[in-house]
Amino acid sequence: MANKSNAKKEKRLSYSGKGRILRKSDAWLFSTSPGPHAKSKSVNLGVLLRDVLKIADNAREVRYILSNKTVSVNGLKQKSANFPVGIFDIVSLEEFGKKYKVLCDDKGYFALRELGKQDKMVRYCKIVGKTVVKKGKFQINLDNGYNFIVDKNQYKLKDAAVFDIEKKKVLEVIPFAKGSNCYVIDGPHVGNSGEIKEIVPGDIVKREEVVVKGKNGDFRTVSEYVYVIKEL
Repeated sequence: MANKSNAKKEKRLSYSGKGRILRKSDAWLFSTSPGPHAKSKSVNLGVLLRDVLKIADNAREVRYILSNKTVSVNGLKQKSANFPVGIFDIVSLEEFGKKYKVLCDDKGYFALRELGKQDKMVRYCKIVGKTVVKKGKFQINLDNGYNFIVDKNQYKLKDAAVFDIEKKKVLEVIPFAKGSNCYVIDGPHVGNSGEIKEIVPGDIVKREEVVVKGKNGDFRTVSEYVYVIKEL
């Protein structure tokens, strides 16, 4: 059997990413390489530039734009069209003078919100793990592959770190708790935001749930679909 682990393209009909695409316009798409986000929870830069933002007409133009080193994701230059971009990532297009934050539409696909000069360059990162390291300190592991070291075990899983893209540091950590603002990234309420009203504990059968006070009333969703945020 052929080795497809390093494939640079895939058929549109088998695409499983978060980018909204036309399934029957062309045969092929850029495939998504391993990176900070899972394939099913991301969109690669090639699809983002050509099919979502539509600033390139074909794969050749995408490669040309990326080869100029003018595209950044979370402040880091990216040259690969296969690089995965995930929720809350900030994509900067220096050549076009544009910056975008990745959010979700009401169907679960990624929607890009253009940032203005007054918008803060911060990314929300969910805490997904903790590890004890040397001298009794704790390494906090974030959902996008970042991590940072703290002296005390003061943060919990599902809390969110506010990461400053320009200063390359964590500004604060928002607790996953009643009263915190949140944003839903999956499930039937995807794309909605509100305030956490109640956290309903799970058990061996049922997953933990969150009751959210939204602008159109209260709704309930699974806690793993929820990101705590400060503001959008």
